[in-house]
Amino acid sequence: PTGFYLTRGSNINGVRRLISYRKIESLPLIVQVSLAQHELFEEYSFDRLIYYIVASVLTVIILLTIGFGTTRKRNFALLEVERDRSQQFLHTILDHVPVPIFVKDAKELRYVLVNQASEKFWGISRAEMIGKTSHEVFPEKEADLIAARDGKLLQSDQSVFDERQIVTPRNGVRSIVSKRLV
Repeated sequence: PTGFYLTRGSNINGVRRLISYRKIESLPLIVQVSLAQHELFEEYSFDRLIYYIVASVLTVIILLTIGFGTTRKRNFALLEVERDRSQQFLHTILDHVPVPIFVKDAKELRYVLVNQASEKFWGISRAEMIGKTSHEVFPEKEADLIAARDGKLLQSDQSVFDERQIVTPRNGVRSIVSKRLV
């Protein structure tokens, strides 16, 4: 006879076993082999676990891709609105600070932000400054000094405190104390 059966638990250690047996025809023997159930299905269980993990990850990726694609446009529009509100809020705050604040683009050294206090200090409107370099706004000698300070600041990568006099475009010579940041 040939066959197999699953035990409820071994008398030796209580482990469930799959027992396979076979009678050898030419001999008066029956060969019996047993494996613990967890040993028998260990490789199958591991492979099954890997398949479940891969399937789960792929499902999540697909769902995220679908969800991202449909909400991406909506989220992008919301982000743009929030960005615009944040910029407007920042400009409102900067415009009400009583100290001149201006920002330049580090590559081209063009003014990109000028607050109201700067307009009063320099004697020119922000529209006359934004998008221009110091050479387009200030007298040549003063513009050369500003450009030299800008170059030195960009090379040092450290903030610089300055106390000096400056020639403004329309308000004459003014004394300033400035902090310049990169």
